[in-house]
Amino acid sequence: MPKAFPEGWASLRAGSRELIRRLCTKFVLLGSYLPGPVGPAVVGRVIEESFGQRLVTAGHTIRSRYEATRPFDPLSNGRDVPPIEVFIPCVLKDLPTLRLAIEGARLGSRNPISRFVVCAPQRHVAAISTEVGAAAFVIAEEEVQSPGVVALVDRIVPPERRNWVVQQLLKLGYVAQSRSQGVLVIDADTVLLRQRTWLADGCQLLAISREMHVPYRDHVRTWLGDRVADTNVSFVTHHQLMQPGVVRAMLSCGSGSDRLEAEDSAAIDVGLRCWLGAADFSLASALSEYHSYGAWLTFSQPKQTARCSWGNVEPRRLDASAEFDELRIATLRSEYPEATSVTFHSWKRGSYSLGSSDLSFGRLDCHLRVASDVPPED
Repeated sequence: MPKAFPEGWASLRAGSRELIRRLCTKFVLLGSYLPGPVGPAVVGRVIEESFGQRLVTAGHTIRSRYEATRPFDPLSNGRDVPPIEVFIPCVLKDLPTLRLAIEGARLGSRNPISRFVVCAPQRHVAAISTEVGAAAFVIAEEEVQSPGVVALVDRIVPPERRNWVVQQLLKLGYVAQSRSQGVLVIDADTVLLRQRTWLADGCQLLAISREMHVPYRDHVRTWLGDRVADTNVSFVTHHQLMQPGVVRAMLSCGSGSDRLEAEDSAAIDVGLRCWLGAADFSLASALSEYHSYGAWLTFSQPKQTARCSWGNVEPRRLDASAEFDELRIATLRSEYPEATSVTFHSWKRGSYSLGSSDLSFGRLDCHLRVASDVPPED
């Protein structure tokens, strides 16, 4: 056999993979024009099962291509634009970015905001209230979370993941008890940079991301079944508009209970415990409130859902808290004109910097996050 044959064969295989990748991308983009969960979910799942996860997630992934083709503000022409709440769970380590998160939410919503709510552990409420002043109403976690839910967390969640799970439960629990038409839930380390219409004419914005952490999808499958989990996109976007009625319906379905109302705190607790109990905590990150909500909304109300691009980016370096104090939304908008939001992950915060050549963002290249990027205890 000629020595050149193995090299030629390798080249042929590489070319075949590239051709398949391009064909897969075209199929998913075509599928994205189909209604509801049918398009990208079914097409993406067939591709994944046929060609394997490595092919789907390599390089400029199919999911990133799909996310990049979504419109930025598809509800911008809506006429009935109701007021919404903003809810931000927070602990002391989030103080450097909390001011920016609140200001970004104020500037980033075409919907009028009825109130800003920051939720923190009771022992942190005084310090956080002093920090935010009149910009937000600060409540204690204990006002949202029941002792029964907390007891289950302490029993089944690894200690190093406890706070991360509690913040997810706070988001779902607060929204489920809200009487607003919509609640914009935002992580305290995430800053919105552009204005969007989150809820209009009975339709809500649903951001999709480039990430895909398979255990999140498996958790939804265990909790709500295959039909709900059958989506090949991710909704882990660090912020999301959540409708209280949709969250209550999701918790009701997951617990097998009757239709929930905002005042049904005991039934809401049962729903939250079922959501938590469906997770496999032998895994590093076993469940996601954002992905659960997005999957359920896609399944239950596809015609009232307008998918939009994520556009989130992450700076590489910001050395000191003092630099956050001097940071302004206008500065971030100027530095990152194509970004719709920026996330200063707390476990990386000591390695961020501003005002240097390092200020390019690594997330705009549409590379998919892998499991190793799943956050540690946060």
